[in-house]
Amino acid sequence: MSKHLKDRLIQEISLLKELDHPNIVKYVDHFIKKKKVYVVMEYCEGGDLAHAIKRCIKKSLLLPEKFIRQVLRQLTSALEHCHRRPDGSVILHQDIKPANVFVDSDLNVKLGDFGLADILSSRNEYLKIQSGTPLYMCPEKLNKTFYHEKSDIWALGCLLYELCALKPLFAGKGGKRLIKRVNRGKVKRIPSQYSDELNSLIGDMLQVLDFLRPSTEEILHSSLLTQQKKRAGDSAHHLPAPTTAADVSPREPQDTPKKAQKRRLDVEQHQPRKKKRKRSCDMDCCMGSDPNHKEEALDSAVAHQPYQHPQPTISQPSNESVPSTESMIIKAQLRWVGHVMCMDDQWRPKMVLLLIYANYVSES
Repeated sequence: MSKHLKDRLIQEISLLKELDHPNIVKYVDHFIKKKKVYVVMEYCEGGDLAHAIKRCIKKSLLLPEKFIRQVLRQLTSALEHCHRRPDGSVILHQDIKPANVFVDSDLNVKLGDFGLADILSSRNEYLKIQSGTPLYMCPEKLNKTFYHEKSDIWALGCLLYELCALKPLFAGKGGKRLIKRVNRGKVKRIPSQYSDELNSLIGDMLQVLDFLRPSTEEILHSSLLTQQKKRAGDSAHHLPAPTTAADVSPREPQDTPKKAQKRRLDVEQHQPRKKKRKRSCDMDCCMGSDPNHKEEALDSAVAHQPYQHPQPTISQPSNESVPSTESMIIKAQLRWVGHVMCMDDQWRPKMVLLLIYANYVSES
């Protein structure tokens, strides 16, 4: 283990010993074995939020807003415990993302992985190092300027947006494109199943200018978290069933136009609509048939009479010269060209290659 990693690990252990909060993963013990340091942490049965997002994507479900508000309240409380230390210091987590937020058996979230954390001696101190995951970095970090505790607020806003939309706010591996998107500051609305208050608070946390972002105290005292709306099922301890897009049905207007009523009745009675005619080949160019024969067949079908094919006539031998082999090959190639023109796009290239090969054999 390198000296830098060893110092980081010792710093994380010392921080976890000091941080005693119900929404921060608790430190139990650590030991060294074969020049490796092992840290024993609190066990979280529910895994992390990244795993929960993957499950929702797989099942095409959305997380309920009640759970997202709970995540917001508990993580903000954990950050307040880090940003407001009794001695006046500030602890920056520096790597808030779904993979570092864990869920226990009671569905309470806990902030973990303080390996990249930094300590500021006071609230007036700033940092200029670039640490963390690029998708959750604030504009100050990406632009390599000074930043402070509001960088964690930005990362928390990115996490909440991902919980709602089930995808990162700024997709991509990083680089100049990511920096341009972050500096532009355009945030799409979260899915319409969530309230406008939640969308507004997430937008405030994702302000490009750091002084416009709310502090931990302002988030905890916001109307979104302080209001207590009595809803059915709120007293239940477990999460309500996630909602899908199919559960949300649009309301029909009372005054429906006559055309819309007729269209709806046609659908209910399962009346088939007229299908568009597909363009197809009549095979005349392929088979070389006479169009007059088709007209005669149509007339006989209308008259309810069986159609009789014209009898082939046997031509008498003439004194004309027998056609040469080359002319017969040319006629055969022209006939095959007619076949190729009426074939599908899948078979046409193959038949063209076959004709080229036949022409090559005949010339040789």
